[in-house]
Amino acid sequence: MASVMSTGEPDKRSGLTWSQRDGRDRDQSHIPIPVEHRGFFPARGQHFSCFTDNGSHLTLVVAQDEGTALPTPHDNSELGRYFRKRLGVLRTLVHYKSRSVT
Repeated sequence: MASVMSTGEPDKRSGLTWSQRDGRDRDQSHIPIPVEHRGFFPARGQHFSCFTDNGSHLTLVVAQDEGTALPTPHDNSELGRYFRKRLGVLRTLVHYKSRSVT
């Protein structure tokens, strides 16, 4: 489920929303649900299990108006931490001897 606009550019307000809103935990995140996939997941508010290809387990829930997002329900920064670790964000920054992006 890609999060791109009709121009083909990434949507700046959807998907993995790390650090995009002032006052939020930098790891808070959700996966956007495109219109064509709505109705595939359980009803809004119903928790379900997601088992990843690397053996991790996440509990997800359909949320937001119109059921447009998949966050982790108890702590919505759990999903962001999973993706940061999976993508090796810190490891990559350390490799390039940088702890920040400018």
